[in-house]
Amino acid sequence: MFYLRRLAERASRQFTIRRRLPSEFGGGQIIVSPDAALSYLRPNLASVDPGLLSAARFLVKPGMRVWDIGANVGLFGCAAAWKAGASGRVLLVDADPWLASLLQRSAQSLDNRTGYAPIEVAICAVTDQPRPVRLKVAERGRASNALDGLGHTQMDGTRETVIVGSITLDALLEASFVPDLIKIDVEGAEMLALRGASRVLKAKPII
Repeated sequence: MFYLRRLAERASRQFTIRRRLPSEFGGGQIIVSPDAALSYLRPNLASVDPGLLSAARFLVKPGMRVWDIGANVGLFGCAAAWKAGASGRVLLVDADPWLASLLQRSAQSLDNRTGYAPIEVAICAVTDQPRPVRLKVAERGRASNALDGLGHTQMDGTRETVIVGSITLDALLEASFVPDLIKIDVEGAEMLALRGASRVLKAKPII
């Protein structure tokens, strides 16, 4: 079973699929990939990560401005765009340039449908100070990508390392909007991100 899973993970690298969000999140199409996690091979996105969808369901209200830090393929952020509605705004942030390209395609797809908040994409890591950082692309799913020195055993090694730019959450305010809600999932760099968020935290967003 282990070897079959490993074979599937390697065979599905950079393979993309169009999937529809559950109807309660508008049914819009987003671009996903088993290269992020093999669970994205499932046709029903509701079964991929119920926790993320539950967070969007209960936390995001109409008109909310949402930041999704460590967006991966954007399951939470795109669901949040429906819950926030046309009067809301959503920012998807991911350090992996390949995943960010999927986010941009999903944002364009949802922009063509009514009822979704406008979605912007930022391609960068988020830490406690602006600087170049090394991003380790996980040998297994890209959902486990991590900054050099961080991460966990689910990475099962590193297939490649890329140097990317890093900014602070406070710096995001200069190019984006003040968030009402922030979801942060950056594989061990969460405290680094919050150390660079003094101005953001003064706005008292839900985190």
